[in-house]
Amino acid sequence: MGELEELEEKLEYEYKIFHCGMLCKSKEYLFTKSEEIETIKQIYRIIKENLMQLSEEQRESLLAFDNILDAAYGYLMNQMSNNKVEESTKKWIENLYQA
Repeated sequence: MGELEELEEKLEYEYKIFHCGMLCKSKEYLFTKSEEIETIKQIYRIIKENLMQLSEEQRESLLAFDNILDAAYGYLMNQMSNNKVEESTKKWIENLYQA
């Protein structure tokens, strides 16, 4: 299996676990976490749409995370003072290998 396919599978698996986890939560919990849930859904969509443009180093960096969605969400929460989710997610992806 190639690196791109492995990354796609990892991302799909993480999103499926996230989605299944939300299905067993109460309506009240979902309401209080609705912004977080929508943000994670946006992160998933943005990363998935941009997988083909990633360099080999960026793919390797993403694969090294225990949970890509959690890592991106954590980064966004630290950076979102004036940025939009899509802008911040793309910035996070661009900076993966520069660390």
